[in-house]
Amino acid sequence: MDQLQLTLKSWEDYYSKLILQYENELRQLPSGTLHMEREAISSAGIVKPVRYRRYLAGQEQYLSPTADRALIEGLARKRFIKKSLPVLRRNTELLHRFLCRYRPYVPSEITENTPGVPFSTADPTSLSGKTKPPAQPDSAGTSRLMGRSVRHTGLSDSSSAITSMDRWLREPYATNPRFPDRRLHKTVKGDFVRSKSELVIANALYASGLPYRYECLLQLGDIQLYPDFEVFCPKDSRIFYWEHFGLTGNADYMNQSEAKLRLYRQHHIVQWDNLIVTYDTPEGALDMHHVEAVIKAFLL
Repeated sequence: MDQLQLTLKSWEDYYSKLILQYENELRQLPSGTLHMEREAISSAGIVKPVRYRRYLAGQEQYLSPTADRALIEGLARKRFIKKSLPVLRRNTELLHRFLCRYRPYVPSEITENTPGVPFSTADPTSLSGKTKPPAQPDSAGTSRLMGRSVRHTGLSDSSSAITSMDRWLREPYATNPRFPDRRLHKTVKGDFVRSKSELVIANALYASGLPYRYECLLQLGDIQLYPDFEVFCPKDSRIFYWEHFGLTGNADYMNQSEAKLRLYRQHHIVQWDNLIVTYDTPEGALDMHHVEAVIKAFLL
């Protein structure tokens, strides 16, 4: 890949992850749509405050800016995400189409079979003497993209990644000792998990060739956690954690889930960076196609 491909591929990956993040978040936001009447001044000079209304199933509900603040913020967030998703999907599709058809410009490849060329083809500026290509990644393989570092891994990284993965696979680890009798679902790999959604995730990881540990001990300060999955990503030798939250209709369960996510953030395990989070839908267990899309976006 040349620099343009690397940059655009980084944006394609970023948009794909953002789409998945927003789609997951939408499932947790309140039902209905938010309508807002902006502050105005009447002909009599009286200021009319902002008024919020929620529409749900054909019913209109007026909302209090103080008592219903959380609901208003949730509906506003939902509105923002719904307007963002079409733009992100369109951009992702256009980037993907371009990258599929783009051919890097390499002068040496064009002239290598042409005898008697009177100028050096190694330097694309040798014809004009003025036109300079964009800055290339530095010797460490890192360029700057919108203020953040982007690591460009090449073929030379493959052997070290394989070595790291072999070492990770050989390491002993402790698993969750609680309620072993609740591990009822056997995966293709041969281990047992607690829910049908975890079974979908485990089998999808295995089918994708991604090694994982189920409910492996993770020590965060004085607290011991057992993430649903610890996944080794061979392409960059990173560890990802995957938490799946199933009881989305249980308020206490979801509060505990949010507390766990806060704890992760305090220890630099951040959602959509090195932490994957999925949820059961109101209709039931996790969908295999959604799991495969998450794996493709983050781990492959």
